[in-house]
Amino acid sequence: MRRIKMYDPLTLAYTRNYFFDELKSTSDSINSKTSLCVLLLDVDKFKEINDTFGHQQGDMILKKISDTVRNCITRNDIFARLGGDEFAIILPGTSVSDACHIAEKIRERIEAISCQTDAGVIDNVTVSIGTYKVNAGENIKQIIASADNALYCAKRNGRNKNIVFNDEYCAL
Repeated sequence: MRRIKMYDPLTLAYTRNYFFDELKSTSDSINSKTSLCVLLLDVDKFKEINDTFGHQQGDMILKKISDTVRNCITRNDIFARLGGDEFAIILPGTSVSDACHIAEKIRERIEAISCQTDAGVIDNVTVSIGTYKVNAGENIKQIIASADNALYCAKRNGRNKNIVFNDEYCAL
């Protein structure tokens, strides 16, 4: 029963609830000497994949994306499926520079995914990523809103990129 509550059955990533519990716990423990970054990932034009190839093939892509992400992060990092085609990663002890390196590695490897299906080849799968460095004392709502803001800034600026939250260019 515990495993069902912790893991998404399709992708085997952690669940949304587990992610938020871990984010609260991890963010509550940071201070001026520790670092914490959060990445939000959203598959670009995922509806088109489902509409063109079918939901079963879309599910296969979500599984491949999950496997790809897991191969780019460490055991200490928390990778979760928030819902649909949106994922999140908690990177404890990670600087913004290192988080950007991880995000870029993820983005490049996902872009290289290619799958042959009965309906044709699925390639050019891309993700947009929002990166946020958590500040001590911030609550979960602030953290997610900032990372989400950076994610949508990436979407608005052409997709298939990582954007680090910045008040100046990520303002809604």
